[in-house]
Amino acid sequence: MALPAVQRARLEAWLTGLRSTLRRGPPGRLDRRARRRAAHQEAQDAIARARRRAHHWDGNVYRATEFDRGSDSKH
Repeated sequence: MALPAVQRARLEAWLTGLRSTLRRGPPGRLDRRARRRAAHQEAQDAIARARRRAHHWDGNVYRATEFDRGSDSKH
């Protein structure tokens, strides 16, 4: 090519980025709702697993029985 090596490398990198952007185009955007729904479901599953393992919930705070302090605590 007639371009110097640095400019040729920049051009090739730009073309590669353009190609990947075009490849991700509308089809990637169309399934955004499905990906958000799947992420929401994963979060709900994680919350359900945490609730099943929980010993004691005080509102939205998990308090495990092994961390309960007795009345002789100085803190």
